[in-house]
Amino acid sequence: MSSRGQILSLLCLMLAGGAVAQQACDLPVAVVGVEKGKTNGGIIRGLQARDLAVTKGNDHLPIGSLTYDAGPRRILFVIDTARELSSDARKTEAQIAVYILAHARPMDSFALITARGAAKEVKFEQGRDAVKEAAEDLSSDPKYKSNGLGVLDAVERGIEWMGSPKPGDSIFLLVMDSEGNHKTNARKVAQELEDHHIRLFGIAFGFVNMNSTVKSYQDFSRVGLSESRPMTGEIEENNGDQLLAPLVLNSGGFLHALDTLNERHVFKPAESMPGLQQAGMQFYQIIAEYYHLKVTVPGHLANWTVNLSPAGLEKWTPYLSVYPQTVNGCKGE
Repeated sequence: MSSRGQILSLLCLMLAGGAVAQQACDLPVAVVGVEKGKTNGGIIRGLQARDLAVTKGNDHLPIGSLTYDAGPRRILFVIDTARELSSDARKTEAQIAVYILAHARPMDSFALITARGAAKEVKFEQGRDAVKEAAEDLSSDPKYKSNGLGVLDAVERGIEWMGSPKPGDSIFLLVMDSEGNHKTNARKVAQELEDHHIRLFGIAFGFVNMNSTVKSYQDFSRVGLSESRPMTGEIEENNGDQLLAPLVLNSGGFLHALDTLNERHVFKPAESMPGLQQAGMQFYQIIAEYYHLKVTVPGHLANWTVNLSPAGLEKWTPYLSVYPQTVNGCKGE
């Protein structure tokens, strides 16, 4: 073959490889905001493709379509009953699950599994009443035998329960942290979440590292959770759980952190419960209602953003965008 022929063949291979690297993805996206002129907000309904801007660096990614989805959901509660947590914290975890179940839509189905402490498992086919009964039992902080599962071990078992993916499948963590697993690890679970199109949401009751050497916390605004804020002057030598936040955010979920183990801040359930219930219901709403964003992306997509476009900003004040932070490959839902 002539050198020219070799060059042309190489060019064709490069072009073919470039074509393969581009793939159309169907990704879950939810935007929380306030309509202009209103005082309260939540999930923005009525979004159109022109209302969003999808960017990676300086590049704008074209949106193929944007479709609202509020269909039936499957939600697994993973409740951490670790003895390192106080009895009040363990009771609060269960009570949040009970609250969500009491306000959930009839069309949604639930399951429950515990980690580390008191063993409890209720599969989807057992029905919502059985899940509610289990959560209410856990709210009394029973002293059952442990099932030996770490939090991520429990997540992995729950993924097995779900079987074939269904749109909107989600796992809701009520946990201390993601450490102490025996059968799996964060990398493996992250891949399984992506393969099965499952989003991870969570409320952490231990010290979770939010990518800062300064301890941080999350507060509430009139529309719900706000961004993390540093606790000025409290330098933390313990790095805390460094895996939970990226695991949740990369899956397309969101995490609220409340360190009940902090000796300098006494955890008072009565004071914290309204905000925690608000966070839980906001997460549930994001699970129940989201948009299918169809966009063409490279084979691996990270450090990308989904925000309101200039057209969208004319109608809403954005507050929070929830979407998969990292996408390794798209197989569709």
